[in-house]
Amino acid sequence: MACLIANDFLMHYLWDRVSTARTPADSEEIYILSAGAKSYSGWLVNSALQFATECCGAQGFRSTNRFAVMRADCASMLTGAGDNTVIVQQISKYILTLYMRQVREMTSKDKIHFFGPLAHFNRQPKQTARFDTLQGQQELLQWRERHLYELLTTSITNKAAEGMSRFDAWNASLPLALGLASSWFDRVTHDVFTKAVQQAPDNLKGILTDLCTLFCLSTDEFPANSLNKGYKPPLFQTLEAHDFLDDVLNRVAPYSEQIVDSWGIPEKCFPQRDLLGGLN
Repeated sequence: MACLIANDFLMHYLWDRVSTARTPADSEEIYILSAGAKSYSGWLVNSALQFATECCGAQGFRSTNRFAVMRADCASMLTGAGDNTVIVQQISKYILTLYMRQVREMTSKDKIHFFGPLAHFNRQPKQTARFDTLQGQQELLQWRERHLYELLTTSITNKAAEGMSRFDAWNASLPLALGLASSWFDRVTHDVFTKAVQQAPDNLKGILTDLCTLFCLSTDEFPANSLNKGYKPPLFQTLEAHDFLDDVLNRVAPYSEQIVDSWGIPEKCFPQRDLLGGLN
């Protein structure tokens, strides 16, 4: 649910970007963001439907659940307008191209300084950052993206030096390319979610902060990927990760029904509500 809410904030942000005047650079970024939104939204919806089906056990394909129909409708989201795995590679290519474009614009006397979508490449995660703050989460997501970028470029360079063509080197490094694309999209989505939290009424900031944290915890290979690569946020040095997660979930649990109802799903789509005595 936290991922769906994060995705909803991102879709509103993307619509606002599309609806306003923009430069050619803006259009390029919007196109890449759209490619990521199409792919990751498709995977998210299909994953949610699979999870919902399994939660119903032997009743998963019962007609009143409507899961079978929704799964058939959403299957096209995986390949429509292009296979998602191919589409998201455009994100990695965009990051590499943007990096080289900005490097070429620097002179030998310039201090390395990135701008625009790569501005966070100028910063390193602060060792004092705590994962239980949105700022700390942003820093760790930025670190993961930069680290995967370095792994991908190193892999392609080494394989090319061994005699591989650039095309074959890219394909041989595909898991890293997909990881870089995922880390970029996760960071952008988290940035949008964080801004939404900051702009929310005071009475909603707490629950939205917890949902943003749950989204961050659910991102691909996170936090395991980061913790295994040398950067351990102080929270995980002082607290057990599962205790922290339990605290967040316990704060969110009382709002579960309101969170579901906030989507405005018609009551007739909840035939099990009466059978189960309500969502509680």
